[in-house]
Amino acid sequence: MKNTDGKNGGEPFSDRAGTFIRHLSSSEYVAVLSMIVASVYLMLTSFFPILYNLTSSFDPIDFLKNVFYFIIGMGTLAGVSFLLRKETYLQHIADETFENVIYHRLEPVLRDVAEVQVDLTNVQNQLDMMNKNIQHLSKKEASPVSQVSLNTSYHVKYIVLINLTLAVFIFMLQRPLGYVPYAITVLYIIWWLVITGEYKLWNIDVVWIWVFVPVLVLPVYTIAMNSYLPDYILFSSLFIGLGIYSFSYYSWCSYMIRGVMPFNLQDVLDSAQEKISIAKEHPARLVQNPDLAFNLKMPSRNQAGRNMILLAIALFCVTWFGYAIQHNMIPNVSWEAIGLKNFVWSASHTYVLNLVGLILILFGLKFLKRTET
Repeated sequence: MKNTDGKNGGEPFSDRAGTFIRHLSSSEYVAVLSMIVASVYLMLTSFFPILYNLTSSFDPIDFLKNVFYFIIGMGTLAGVSFLLRKETYLQHIADETFENVIYHRLEPVLRDVAEVQVDLTNVQNQLDMMNKNIQHLSKKEASPVSQVSLNTSYHVKYIVLINLTLAVFIFMLQRPLGYVPYAITVLYIIWWLVITGEYKLWNIDVVWIWVFVPVLVLPVYTIAMNSYLPDYILFSSLFIGLGIYSFSYYSWCSYMIRGVMPFNLQDVLDSAQEKISIAKEHPARLVQNPDLAFNLKMPSRNQAGRNMILLAIALFCVTWFGYAIQHNMIPNVSWEAIGLKNFVWSASHTYVLNLVGLILILFGLKFLKRTET
């Protein structure tokens, strides 16, 4: 097999795992094409004179000459066909030999190599995330003052972004035109940019999937559902989807960098696993009477600050819904429908709730700043 490959001037070439293809060199391709062109030319130039000799005036010398040329053309074309069939047969033999003999022996080794490569890739990704986490912690310890100002600026950005999102949804609910699918997509992208910029995950490939999904889904969903859903239901679904998307993406980024799950779920999971392991080792503890004790614990400054900010956001949402219900911006929803027949939402309600929300935000940021310093 090796001698035949060497004589024909070709070398085994692998284009995918487990398949060897024996190819022709460039000079051999030129020779084959030249032979095909020459044979076709000889056959065409001699075929019509032969017909002329047989049908019109017969010239023995010209007839024999053209027959000779036609036979040479046929022979050349037959030689090219034989060469190509031989190459195809040799290629088939090489493929069968590799698949039945060589690849059968190399398959376990190749499978182990692929598994090792996957493991190395996973380890590399984990090391990259550990390096990012270490850099994040080192920066936090090296410059606490700048870190506090940076966190405060991000909190302010989120508050401004929430108000901007509410304003955009109110505007779109009043004037639902053809720009709505693109405006919704832009809002999702803005939230993605702000969260990604906070954690600086621009070099992570998975992060870009989070922005490609709303870009691909939202325009199609908005255009398709616009014909079946009322405006307020459509915008409600988009608003709720934006909240779920932002919370999920923020929680995922926080888990990737800090290893912290939302609502401290990792502590709950660790304690549950610990209790399960203790119960397996000491089953008698399962039948003990539980100790009923009330442990009232005051929230920390950090938790109090976050609760104040969340309460302020809730007040802003109540203000928006009150204003929308009073001005009939949400169809089929009125104060009478929700049990408040004689209630009227006035401008004083809006001002008071917004003022209380701003005060809560200022106090919440103040508590967070004191905790981080």
